[in-house]
Amino acid sequence: MAESAVDVNEVLRERVETCRRLAVEQGVPVVVGDPVPLPRNAGLPVGLYDVFDLVGSVDTGDLRFAPPAEVRTVEAWRDRVVDEECPLGDPPATCSGPG
Repeated sequence: MAESAVDVNEVLRERVETCRRLAVEQGVPVVVGDPVPLPRNAGLPVGLYDVFDLVGSVDTGDLRFAPPAEVRTVEAWRDRVVDEECPLGDPPATCSGPG
């Protein structure tokens, strides 16, 4: 008997909603932002869309997870600075600077 396929994005979407609800109920200072529509760009890692289509940002006060500036537009990706020595290849930035 074949098992039914699990929609991973739907499972993650439900868990994100649970995190939002629990943060409010428990008074935890965590803000889970709404999804951020990003322009589709063949140069970007596919998983990047999966993440930001579900969670626009997460802010705990001490930690902020949000799309880096260079993935917000096709032009920003095209004009980004590439670190030729990066052992990870050509990833998006891990920090968008102060703020």
